[in-house]
Formats: sequence, structure tokens, C-alpha cells
Amino acid sequence: MLDRDIEELSGVETKRKNEAVRRNIKKFAVDLILEILKIMKQNT
Repeated sequence: MLDRDIEELSGVETKRKNEAVRRNIKKFAVDLILEILKIMKQNT
């Protein structure tokens, strides 16, 4: 997945996502995966 794909799915700008990653590096990966899975489930 590219940044623009994640931006489109989540509705969050890449710049804002990167800021969130820097603030919460340990938590972010799990939260991102859960959010992407939730969005993908809604789109099926």
C-alpha cells in the first residue's frame, strides 16, 4: 500500500499520519492495521 492509498482509505492526510506516527510510534502500527481492516470490511 502506498501513502496515498492509506490516505484515501482513512481520510487522513499523509502529513498528519506521519505526525501521529512520530508521537505514538509503539501504538501506531496496531491502530493503523485495525483501522484499515475496519474500513476494508465496510467496503465489502
